Amino acid sequence: MADYRLGERRLGVIDVHTGLGEWGNGEIICDHRPASDGADTARRWYGSRCTLPALGTSSSVPKTGLLDYAWHAIMPAGSCYITLEYGTYATQELFEVLLQDHRFWGEHGPAAARHPERTVLVERMRAHFCPDDAAWRRQVLLQARHTIRQAMEGLLS
Repeated sequence: MADYRLGERRLGVIDVHTGLGEWGNGEIICDHRPASDGADTARRWYGSRCTLPALGTSSSVPKTGLLDYAWHAIMPAGSCYITLEYGTYATQELFEVLLQDHRFWGEHGPAAARHPERTVLVERMRAHFCPDDAAWRRQVLLQARHTIRQAMEGLLS
């Protein structure tokens, strides 16, 4: 951030995630404080698609300690950081996949990376977070292009 003097530029950061929300829906999650310039900018750029966990309008809960907040701290007025979260499967399935992976690493420690059963868990994670479904992938790409266009138009306004 310092090397590229990012705190001196208007910024539009889009952090892409998968796992939460409705199947294939690209939810725009804004973790800026609700009354902040960043939240106002996100609402202006993304309109009604912009959700705020702090207001309970998101599939995500409010979080602390995110990398987002390092960006928030350097962003000048007219900038915003959002997470573009694409829904895959039910939240309970998300928790199960993550719990299985966490338990596996807890049981096997550093050797887990080379354990023969690790490939099964990796495939489960991949299948959950990047479904092998052509319609889902098309929908994700279409929404990503639209969101990037909105950010570019916002930065140019």
